[in-house]
Amino acid sequence: MLWAILLVSPVYAQTSQPDVCLPAETAAQVVVDLEKAKIMQQQVDLLEKQTQELEKQVELLKQIGTLQKEQVDISKQTIDDYKKLMEDKDKICEQKIKDAKPGFWTTVTQYGIFTAIGVVIGVLIM
Repeated sequence: MLWAILLVSPVYAQTSQPDVCLPAETAAQVVVDLEKAKIMQQQVDLLEKQTQELEKQVELLKQIGTLQKEQVDISKQTIDDYKKLMEDKDKICEQKIKDAKPGFWTTVTQYGIFTAIGVVIGVLIM
């Protein structure tokens, strides 16, 4: 029985598939085109992978840009805070200088007291 199946299989295989005959040039062109198609498909796959990588890089660059913008904003805020601090410091220094200088009436009073002490000492010595 096994022999019968083996003998029938090649006959069935030959009858189920029609033979296609092509001229040698056409067959060669078909083989070349099939090889080109295979190479082109590989190139398409590679380009798709490269496109995905480039899209990832674009996303990363967008994130970097956003982070750098935030850093610039923080730096601007820090500069503004520092300027305000320096202005407050300048005002305090100016107030200290103003407070350190004696006023007109303070100076007159001091000279008046010293003059009075001098006159008293002069009267006592005489």
